Amino acid sequence: MYGLASVDASGRVGDRTVVRALGWMCGTAVQITADAGRLVVVPAPGGACRVGAQGRPPTGTRRRGELHHRAALPVQARRGGYLTETDNPASKVAKPRWPASTRSAVPGTRLSEINQVAATTGNDPALDTLILRLHIETACRRGGALALRPVDLDPDQCLILMREKGNTIRWQPVSPTLVAHLQVTRFLGD
Repeated sequence: MYGLASVDASGRVGDRTVVRALGWMCGTAVQITADAGRLVVVPAPGGACRVGAQGRPPTGTRRRGELHHRAALPVQARRGGYLTETDNPASKVAKPRWPASTRSAVPGTRLSEINQVAATTGNDPALDTLILRLHIETACRRGGALALRPVDLDPDQCLILMREKGNTIRWQPVSPTLVAHLQVTRFLGD
């Protein structure tokens, strides 16, 4: 038995068809391995992964980096045994290419224009300029800037502790000028 399902950005598989067809219930222990762009899911009494709520495919693992955009999900049928490559029709389907990224750096002249406008307009040009500089020096996301606290500054080593998307935590080196301005601003939370 096999199924074809999309793998989302967090590495989860959203299709419940195969899990339902096998009769696996919420909490069923399974073992998950990645093999040539496929997830192989087999029942395993001591398995670390379990079938999720409402019969969702097994949770407790993130395999996105080992899979293609659409992944074949061969599973052990009730009779036992794995699907072979020749028995798996999904292996014959061409996998789509990931589109090229459209991201690029802001040109220096445009960045100068943005800084000039931020420094000369608005209700608080000093704060606007500080926020822009924080983003330029650290490449942090909006959430990382909003989560910044005074205790996240290390002025001796010119580091900022960034807490960002996906519970990512990193120490980011910054200029002494940025650290000094962040220490005196009331922009930072508690």
